[in-house]
Amino acid sequence: MNLKEGYYLALYIEINEMAYAYDVDTQRHDQNISLWYYSNGNLLLIRYWELERITRIKHHNKAFRSKEHTIEFINSILKEVDLSMDDIVSIIGCPELGSPEDKDPTNDLYYYHSLCHLYSTLMLNTEVFKANKMLAFSMDLDSDCLNEERSSAKHDYVGCYSDKGDIKYFPIESPAPLWSIASHDKKMGEGTLMALASASKTKFKREFDFSEYSFFTSSYKMNHNVYFEIKVVENMCDEDNYEEFLIDYDENFSFADNLTSASMKVIQQLSQEIVERNIRRALEEFNLASREIWLALSGGFALNCPCNSFLMNKFCFRGFIAPPCVNDSGQSLGMVLYYFYQKDPKVNFKFENAFYGNEFQINDIMRDFGDYVVSCTPANEGDFVKDILKDSIIWFDGKSEIGPRELGHRSILSSPISIDSKNRLNEIKLRQKWRPVAPIVLEEYASDYFEDVSISPFMLRTFKVTGNKLNVISAVAHLDSSSRIQTIAKDSDNITKAIEWFGDHTGVYMLCNTSLNDRGEPIVDAPFEAINFAYKKGLSVLYLCNYRIELDLTKSFDIDQYYKHKWRIEESNEEDYPLSKEEFVFCYWTEGLAKLDLTNAKNTKLIKRMYNAYSATDDWKEKRSLSNFYY
Repeated sequence: MNLKEGYYLALYIEINEMAYAYDVDTQRHDQNISLWYYSNGNLLLIRYWELERITRIKHHNKAFRSKEHTIEFINSILKEVDLSMDDIVSIIGCPELGSPEDKDPTNDLYYYHSLCHLYSTLMLNTEVFKANKMLAFSMDLDSDCLNEERSSAKHDYVGCYSDKGDIKYFPIESPAPLWSIASHDKKMGEGTLMALASASKTKFKREFDFSEYSFFTSSYKMNHNVYFEIKVVENMCDEDNYEEFLIDYDENFSFADNLTSASMKVIQQLSQEIVERNIRRALEEFNLASREIWLALSGGFALNCPCNSFLMNKFCFRGFIAPPCVNDSGQSLGMVLYYFYQKDPKVNFKFENAFYGNEFQINDIMRDFGDYVVSCTPANEGDFVKDILKDSIIWFDGKSEIGPRELGHRSILSSPISIDSKNRLNEIKLRQKWRPVAPIVLEEYASDYFEDVSISPFMLRTFKVTGNKLNVISAVAHLDSSSRIQTIAKDSDNITKAIEWFGDHTGVYMLCNTSLNDRGEPIVDAPFEAINFAYKKGLSVLYLCNYRIELDLTKSFDIDQYYKHKWRIEESNEEDYPLSKEEFVFCYWTEGLAKLDLTNAKNTKLIKRMYNAYSATDDWKEKRSLSNFYY
C-alpha cells in the first residue's frame, strides 16, 4: 500500500466530556503524543510528549473535554516544532480526530493496546528486526479497549516469534495484575514494592504453591485469589508472633516493611516462574535455541529489572531489546510502529536514544530567571567535583528523556562512593531510607564494577557488583549486591564528561543517578521546575545546559506564574449532565455500559436503575475500587 510522505501524529489520549467535567480517572493513563515523519520507506521519530510532564499530573489519566479542546491542546504543543494539525498527513490512535483512511489496524485474537506494546519493542530497531529471530512479549496489566469491543474470543496478553520479520502470535501469561493488586493494597507503587522485595532478607517460612493457577487473563478475581493466599499468612502475623512466620527478620526495617518484603518476594518468585513458562512454551513450539534469538519485552511489567536480568541469565539470549517507555507511556510509539508494519512490513526505523522531549538554551534560561542567579559559568571539572563531593546536585541538560526512568538529562546526581550519598538522595526525595539508588556508568568501565555486564542504556536490567568493588561503590549496591545500572557511551552526552571528571579525580567512573522530581510528582521537564525544586530542597547549585548556576536562596520563587498548561477542571453542575458523578463512574467502569450513548434518555434511565440496584452490593464496592486498582 502506498503511504503518503509527511508528518504523522500518534495520540494515546481519551476524549470524554463527562469524565473531564467530573475529573474522573480514565482507563488511559500515562497518556502520550508522538510526532513522526515518513518518506520513501523511512520512518523518523521527531518529538515525544508525555502529558504528565506538561500538566504535572502524575501518570496523567484525565480526559479531554471535547474534540475542539483536544485540537487546541495539540496545536499548542505542535507550535513548539513550528507545525499545526493542518500539517499532519494522518492521525493514529484517535478515531475521533482522524479520517476513515486513518483507521487503526485490528486483530481478531488480540487487543490493539497489547499489540501496540508488542510492536514498541519488536520494531525498535528494524535492522535487528529484519535480520534476526526474536521472541517478544507484551506483559501489561490490561487493555483499555476504547477503540474496540471486549470479546471472549480475544486473548488479554500477546507474545510473538519473529523470524526476520515474519511474525507468529501466541497468547501468553502476565504477572502484571498481581503487582497492581499489591500496589492497591499496600498503597505503594509497583516499583517501590519491587525494590522492597530485595531490600531485606526477610521471607516467609511457608512455601507457596501456585502451580494450579494460570495467568492468561487480567481477571481481577482470579489474580486476587492468588494474592489472598499470601494475604492470609500476612494477617496471621503480628509483631508478637512474627518469628512463627518469618525468617531472617531485619531489625533495620519496620515490622510492616519486613512483612511486605516477604510478601513481595513471593510475588517476585511467582512472576519469574510465569515469564519463564512463557519462554519455555515458545522455545518448544517453534523449536528454538535461546542463544540464537533476541528477547524483546514491553508492557509495564518489563520495568521489573530483576526479572529481566533473571531471564537473560537463565536463557542466555543473543540480545535484549526494550524501549525506555515500556509502560503505557510508550503506547504512541507502538501505535505508529504497528500501523506502519501493517501498511509496509519493510519500513525502516531506528530508535536512536531516549531523548525526544523538550530542549532549552542557556540564554533563554538566563533571560527568564537571571534575577534568581548569583553566578552562571560554564561547567568545569574543578567546580563539578567540588560540588558533587559536597552535596547532591541537580543536573538538567539537553532534550528530556521519555519513559519513567531518569537517563541523565533530568537527574539528581551524587557520589557513588559513600552510603551517605544514597541516604542524602532519599532525604531530598522524601523516600524510604532503604530505597536503592541507580548508577550511571561509562560503558568502557562497566566491566570493572559489574559481573557479566552488557550494555543497558535504558536502566532496565540489574547486574551484580564485583566483590572487590562493593565497598568502593556502596551507594549503588542493593542488599543482594546487585545494581540497576545505566550504561552510557563515552562522548555521547554532556553527562559523560561529568562522569569522566569525577572518575579522573576519584578513580570511580560512575555517578549516582536518580530522577529529578519530588515524591508523587512527574520528572521535571522545564528549567523553572528544576529551579523550583532547588529552592524547595535548599540546593543552591545546579547544572543547567552545561552551565553551573548558583542561586540566591534568600529570594522566593513562585512556580505558578510559569505554567503554560494547567489542566483546569471546570466546576460542573450535575444538572448539566444526565448522570451524577457516581452514576457515571459506575457506567464508565462497567463492561457493556461504557460505550452506551449517554445522550439517549433510555440509556441513562437504564444506568440509573442499574446503579441504584447494584450500588449497595459487595460486587459494586469491589468494582468501584477498580479505578484506583488500575493505577
